[in-house]
Amino acid sequence: MKNGVVAVLNLHDGHAGQVSLISGKSRVDIMMGQQLVVGANRSPNLADVTPTPEIAVRNIKSVQLGDRRIFTADFSIMSALMNHNTLKGLAKSTSAEHKRHLTQFLKNATVLSYVTAKHGSYKAK
Repeated sequence: MKNGVVAVLNLHDGHAGQVSLISGKSRVDIMMGQQLVVGANRSPNLADVTPTPEIAVRNIKSVQLGDRRIFTADFSIMSALMNHNTLKGLAKSTSAEHKRHLTQFLKNATVLSYVTAKHGSYKAK
């Protein structure tokens, strides 16, 4: 959490709907390669709110849910792996588990880049 804003990036999941936000009677599913940003800020622009501006995104959508604004966007897994401080650590780690995760994330990035190529390019702030 940064400045009252939470960002969730789905780098891998086992099935659709596995990662979601539930608030009251509302549910927002986050598919692999999507991020969700939630904050009290009412700005209609993700760039004004996101705690991860270094990660390239596209297809940004937002809704107001009570006193919170919720953004969803496709994000570049490769951009996240190269630019997010925590995720950059995976490449330097000697842990077998970390290497397994990194390999899976790279596979996911490859598949998503192929199947979503027509969705346009990603852009960072």
